[in-house]
Amino acid sequence: MVTVDIEGARAAASDADEAMARGESRGVLHGLPITTKDCFDVARMRTTVGDPDFADYVPSADAPLVARLRQAGAAGVAQAALALPRAGL
Repeated sequence: MVTVDIEGARAAASDADEAMARGESRGVLHGLPITTKDCFDVARMRTTVGDPDFADYVPSADAPLVARLRQAGAAGVAQAALALPRAGL
């Protein structure tokens, strides 16, 4: 894992539990913890795209795929490592 958001995951789980207790559903992925590959921007979560030059990059907005997952109720937890060949760069 490149980045893990433990606090955010706990908060998302609590929010999902509270919503379920009120009889609310946030979508087909309600409360499902997910890990995305490190090539997708996740708002406020370090995204390196497998490149040391981006080691400190923290996007302010989600990539469209991540936004759709969130709209379906998923809770972002981590960014999985992405190895990109740097040959010739």
